[in-house]
Amino acid sequence: GSGYAFSGTFDGNGHTVKNLLVFEPNGEGVGFFGKTSKATITNFGIESGLIFGGKASAGLTGYGANVTVKKCFNRANVISSGGYSGGLVGQLSGTSSITSSYNNAYVKSSGSIAGGIVGYVTSNTTATLSGCYHVGSLSDTVGKTGMIGFYNTGSTNPIAMITVKNCRSTAPIKSSEITDNSSLESYCGNAKLTAAQLVSSAVDLGTGFIYDCEWENDGYPVLSWQCDTTLPEDLVLTNSAQLRLVAYMVCSGQTDFKGQTLYLGNDIDLESREWTPIGGNNDADENSTKFAGNFDGRGYSISNMSITTGYYYLG
Repeated sequence: GSGYAFSGTFDGNGHTVKNLLVFEPNGEGVGFFGKTSKATITNFGIESGLIFGGKASAGLTGYGANVTVKKCFNRANVISSGGYSGGLVGQLSGTSSITSSYNNAYVKSSGSIAGGIVGYVTSNTTATLSGCYHVGSLSDTVGKTGMIGFYNTGSTNPIAMITVKNCRSTAPIKSSEITDNSSLESYCGNAKLTAAQLVSSAVDLGTGFIYDCEWENDGYPVLSWQCDTTLPEDLVLTNSAQLRLVAYMVCSGQTDFKGQTLYLGNDIDLESREWTPIGGNNDADENSTKFAGNFDGRGYSISNMSITTGYYYLG
């Protein structure tokens, strides 16, 4: 990236790019956007690719100052020769927020700091991460890895404030190298999950997400604008994507299908992919969401159902 920064609004309008390749191993601020300042990036995704950069490399933006990121995702792998690397943002500063976004890719740094969503949060930064998740391997040279790679909370170059709520990650939410400081940090409703548990976490992440009905994101939650599956008017279900949509609609509380009958139109193979039960699922409360309709299999069957989460009310 150059010394200039993108400072406008970039609305992907629910579209994506794929096969992105950025090869600047000696560059700083490397990504789809190299540097952003006072920018808004929304409704956009990177389907595939490779980012190979130096310091502050990431899928979405290498440097992000006073940025707003909402309903975006990255699936391009990130390799950094200079550290401060992240899945979405390499180095975050100013007053910035990342909401309803995810990274499903590995981040590898031959320097210090690799973060699933954010690599490094600079001093005096006020940052908010809400309803985000990360899945994928993270590695650097000093162990500063997590959904958030690193920031300072001590007397030297501390952040102003960081708020992290309702996030999920297969890696630690924040690096173990970050010293806890309740006066500078607010963490609420976050969880480190297994990969299987993450598959069923769309409801917990908020209304920006839905189950991966078409299984195009390895089963992990997708943004609501990514889902093309709909139910037929006659409610005759013929594929696994429609079944997953039914599960999401019930588990999210959209409907319990009371007074309606769902039918199978043929046998359906779930292909041993992680199944999220229709109703209940990860809520221990027996009064949680329930299916209240009628389900007529019409003599057809479901095969190769697999549930490995260890949650409640499974079937």
